Amino acid sequence: MAVNNCLIIDIATAPLETAAVDLANEPIDAPANYKDPEKIAAYIATKRAELVSKAALDPHSGRISAIGFGAVSPDGIMVFSETQEHTSEAELLMDIRGSVGGGRVLVGFNSRAFDWHFLNTRAFLLGVPGWKRITGPAWKSPHIDIYEELSGDVRGRAKSLGFYAKLLWPDLVKPLDGAEEAKVFETGNWAGLEKSLEHDVTVTYRLAQRLGVIEQEPVL
Repeated sequence: MAVNNCLIIDIATAPLETAAVDLANEPIDAPANYKDPEKIAAYIATKRAELVSKAALDPHSGRISAIGFGAVSPDGIMVFSETQEHTSEAELLMDIRGSVGGGRVLVGFNSRAFDWHFLNTRAFLLGVPGWKRITGPAWKSPHIDIYEELSGDVRGRAKSLGFYAKLLWPDLVKPLDGAEEAKVFETGNWAGLEKSLEHDVTVTYRLAQRLGVIEQEPVL
């Protein structure tokens, strides 16, 4: 059944400032069959570098740098974003807590596994007051994950959001890739990050429309 009183959400994340230092103390064990000290050290160094490179993907070592929205109603859709350029992560979450807990159906792409879990965990760790937890498991959640809709009964069948964007709407250009988004605190490219989020929200909206989840035409 199609809905129109919904909110599309897409988040951008980056490593915490302390991620490299914190992960330097993360215990890592080499496989039991490794006996050479040099090979053990090399293995641990490689795995530690992988942890640091993926810090932005874990809410315990990453932070929310920006949130993209598609506010959908019977009157159409408004696409916008909020970033950490001039505010803190906690303030960003406090600004959007009413929208998240406002009774609307949330729509995202791979959001059950990533976006909503990340939002919930960061709100919990930062002690955001009044945060209404976004329900996780699909069987007791009113929210819609387009990735799961495309995957059907077997998770993993669907492709990435970027794949569908290039295949179906090659006219839409995303300024930053995931690695570039994660470096926004270093590069200061907040404008590019906003445009990237708006791109992803628009693609999610169009996929939802194709699936019959949302009926309205996008307003760009």
